[in-house]
Amino acid sequence: MSRWLICRRSAAALGAAGLFASALLVACGGGGSGGGTYEVRVTVSGLDGSGLLLQNNNADDLAVATSGEQTFTTLLARGATYNVGVKTQPRMLQQTCTVSGGAGTVAAAAVSSVRVVCVTPTPLFAYTANSNNAAGSNLAATGSVSAYKVGTLGGLNAANGGAWESVPRRPASVVVDSLAQFVYLGRSGDSGTTALVAYAINGITGALTLRSGNSAFSSIAYPQAMALGPSGTQLFVAGNGSGSGAQLGLHTVDPVSGSLGSPSTLATWSGYAVSALVADPQGRFVVVGLAGASGNKLAVFRRNTSDGALTAWASLVDLTTPPRALAIDPGGRWLYIASNGPGLDDHLVRALELPADATEALRAIGAATTVNDSPVDLAVHPRGTYLYVVRQASTARKVSVFPLGASGALGTEVPEQNVGDHGTGIDPAQIRIDAPGTYAYVSNTGSNTISIFRVDPSSGGLTPADTPTVGTGTEPLGLALIAR
Repeated sequence: MSRWLICRRSAAALGAAGLFASALLVACGGGGSGGGTYEVRVTVSGLDGSGLLLQNNNADDLAVATSGEQTFTTLLARGATYNVGVKTQPRMLQQTCTVSGGAGTVAAAAVSSVRVVCVTPTPLFAYTANSNNAAGSNLAATGSVSAYKVGTLGGLNAANGGAWESVPRRPASVVVDSLAQFVYLGRSGDSGTTALVAYAINGITGALTLRSGNSAFSSIAYPQAMALGPSGTQLFVAGNGSGSGAQLGLHTVDPVSGSLGSPSTLATWSGYAVSALVADPQGRFVVVGLAGASGNKLAVFRRNTSDGALTAWASLVDLTTPPRALAIDPGGRWLYIASNGPGLDDHLVRALELPADATEALRAIGAATTVNDSPVDLAVHPRGTYLYVVRQASTARKVSVFPLGASGALGTEVPEQNVGDHGTGIDPAQIRIDAPGTYAYVSNTGSNTISIFRVDPSSGGLTPADTPTVGTGTEPLGLALIAR
C-alpha cells in the first residue's frame, strides 16, 4: 500500500478538515506543491529470475522478487533528481534487465514513469571439441570443432552442412566468449606454443572461421580445461605443463577483437595432474581439481571482483578421492565435486559451501552422496534448483538428477520414468544446460553424438527431446553453449 493511501485514510479516520488533510498529503508525497516529498516508483516486467537489485542515485537498494510496480523506500523532495539503475542483475535464472525513463527531476507528484524490462538470454549456438583420440595416447591426433545453431525445441542444426573445422593436436576443451563472437579451443596435445586457437563466429549460422590475424596463441602446456571469468575479460587455462606438473594460467581477453594476452602462470603443482577447473559465476572464486601420486586436492583462488586479481589459499584442500568434475551454482554459494575413485564406494558427489569471508574455510554440506557408476561431469540448473551428474560405465550411461535444498544439500534423486529417460549415448563426457533451463545437452565420445533432453520445469527430470541426438566429429570431449 502506498504512503499516499495510508495518509489519506488516516486523515479521513480523524475527521480532519480539508486544509489539514491537504497539508498531510503534501508531507506524505501524495500530492500538492511546495516542500512535499514523493515516491519513486518502478514498473518491472519480464522478471523470471531471482537476485535483481535496483538503486536510486547509487543508493536506496531495492530488492525485486516479482514483476509489477515497486517503490523505493526513500522519498524525494520536489526538484530533486532521481537516477534509477540496476545494481545486480538476476542470477538464478540469469537475465539482463534494462532501465528506461530512469532519470529526471521530481515534479509535484510521485515518479511513475520508470520502466525495467528483464529478458532471458536466447540460446544461439553450440560447439564441441572433438579430440579424435579421447584416451590421449596420440597427442598429435588431428581433431575438429563441430558448430551448430540452436533451433526450435532445442534442436541443433549443423553449420556448414556438417563440414567441421579441422584442429590439429587433440582439441579437448572449448569456451565461447560472452558476446558470442569468438570460440577458443584448447589443444591438449600441444606443448604450449600454439596451445589455444581462436575462431570467429558467423552471427547468423554459427559457423566458424579462423580469427583474422593471429588465431593461435601460446598458453599453458597440454591444456586440459578452460573457463571464462564472468566479465568475459579473463580466460583461465589449466594444463599438465611440460614436466613441471599441473599449472593454472591466465589470459586477458579483448572482447572486441578476440585477441588473447600473453599467459601468466598463476600456480604450479608438482606431482599432480589437472582433473577439473571451474570459475564462480559471481566472480569470487576459481577452483582447480588435482590428482596424482601426491594425493587428491582442491586448489582454491579468491578473485577480487573489482580488479580481477587472484589470491591463492595458503594450502590445498585435501580430498579422500580423486576429483573428476567441479560445478558452482549460479549464485556462487555452493561447490559440487564429483569423485571417481577405484571402488564402488568411491563414486561420490560432495557439496561444499563457499565462504563469504576470506578467512573462512570450505564447509561440508551434509554427507557425500554415493552414485551408481563413475561420475564424469556435473552441471547446476540455471535456477540453482537441480544438480545433474553424468555417469559412465560399460552398461549404464545416464544422467542422475538431484534436487538442491535451500542449504545446497542434495535431495533424493529424481526417479527415472522409463528405460529411455536420462539415458545418454556411449561414453558421455560433458553436460550443459541452456540459459533458460529448458534443454540439456550431453556430448558422447563413444558414439560421436550429442544427446538432447527436455528439462521438466517442476521436477528437473530429463526426457529425450523431439530430435534426441545429433552427430559430431570423432570423440567430442568438450561442449559449450552460448546464449544472448
